[in-house]
Amino acid sequence: MIGRLRTDERGSTLLIVASSLLVLMGFAALAVDWGLGTNQRRADQNASDFGALGAVQFANLDVTATCNQSNVRMRAACNGAEAAMTVVDLNLTFTPDWTQAPCDPNRPAEFTIVSPLTDCISFTSSLDRARVRTPIIPVNTQFGAVFGVTEIDTAAEAEAGARSLLGGAVLPFGIPSNLAGSSYECLRSGAHPQWGPCAGGTTGNYGSLDVPTYGSEEFVQANGGYVPTITRCNGDTNGRLTWNIAAGVDHPMSTYTVGDPIVNDRASCPVFNAEPNQVAAQTGIGSALEPGLFQSTSAYSEDGTVIPGRLSRGGNQVQIKNGVWADDTPLWDFLLPGTCAGVPGVTGQVDNHAEMELCLDAWMAGTVVGIIFDPDIGTSVRYGFAPELDRPFGPGTQDYFIERFRPVYLDTSWFKCTASGQCDTVHSPGELDPSISNPTDSCAAIADPVLTCGLLVASQDIAALSAYMLQPDMLPASIRQPIPADDDQLAYNLSG
Repeated sequence: MIGRLRTDERGSTLLIVASSLLVLMGFAALAVDWGLGTNQRRADQNASDFGALGAVQFANLDVTATCNQSNVRMRAACNGAEAAMTVVDLNLTFTPDWTQAPCDPNRPAEFTIVSPLTDCISFTSSLDRARVRTPIIPVNTQFGAVFGVTEIDTAAEAEAGARSLLGGAVLPFGIPSNLAGSSYECLRSGAHPQWGPCAGGTTGNYGSLDVPTYGSEEFVQANGGYVPTITRCNGDTNGRLTWNIAAGVDHPMSTYTVGDPIVNDRASCPVFNAEPNQVAAQTGIGSALEPGLFQSTSAYSEDGTVIPGRLSRGGNQVQIKNGVWADDTPLWDFLLPGTCAGVPGVTGQVDNHAEMELCLDAWMAGTVVGIIFDPDIGTSVRYGFAPELDRPFGPGTQDYFIERFRPVYLDTSWFKCTASGQCDTVHSPGELDPSISNPTDSCAAIADPVLTCGLLVASQDIAALSAYMLQPDMLPASIRQPIPADDDQLAYNLSG
């Protein structure tokens, strides 16, 4: 016999189903609102990513009506923020409220420069990293009000950095305009020696440039790895020169053409993207050249990393003084096979300094053409770029425009030279003289001082440094690009 349902239970299933539907519809409504908030957060993140890249890219010294400020840091921070705000606004469906404050209460300590336009955008001290946090954007809910939720707040943050693709390849040695067409010249000379390309000084300026260190969070130093640098715009001239010789200039530089805005190197410090086109000569060099080339320094490393002297790095080392080792790789090791074999004075393959000069002169004269060097030259510690200046060196610490950057290969170094032409040590890579029986003797006043002599003497400061002067078209494109002052000498990347 079939029993009947109890009358007091009839309709309960309908109530349960109705209640469940109500809950499910509530969750569905919340899911819709949550989706709206998630979409807005995604839009916020994309906008902040693009904004951070724009901020660090445009943090420079271009003067606008909005950002015409006297302080170089604040002007650059203003320019960068103006670009970032424009980018963010374009990537959102409505204009955020940039006046919110505090907009970025959890800003990391290293972002010390806050834009004068908004509290939402900040930079590191040298402005090579930027941080953008979008203002809080409320998203009105469509169904959440039933549960007491009328809006969802969204925001996003991003950090971006800039680094030089040159990796410390610019050397602090100026090439005056009167040496522009040379194949072999002196990069730096003191009062002695009195022969060869480094004969004497030049009205008190000895070829070095007074280049500040701007400070770089992502400085990749040539042939030496990642080394963040500190900011030193003024003072400790010899210390800065030592660092720049060892590690290379830590910020991008540019060239000057008549009519361009003048961007002075010292006045623009420490704005990483300033790309100065005017530099100062330096006098009173003191002992900065030797530690920069052969010893080491950590004075300008943010994390205390010790930078070995430029020529004390590399795999082909010889001892040229007591405790001083130097790279002994000659320029001709990088010549393509057969290069200059038919040049008068060259016997077979170039294998000495005199023939190397003849080879370069033949290229300059047009009797040798095209690329003559292997790409491996770009890995040598002796290879770099030197600013070519708009005029010969004059007295004092004058400012000079940079007309272009010249590839150079560091060559002979002279130590402890006298007015009579004697030097305790002369080292030219690849020409070590095996006939020296008593390495403590000084070099005589020889006709060709390029030949290495007088090894392992007591410690004495270097007196002069010469270099081969190369032309970009001699080099393969893989190391010719980017060169200093090219538009693509900087890389920008999201870092947070």
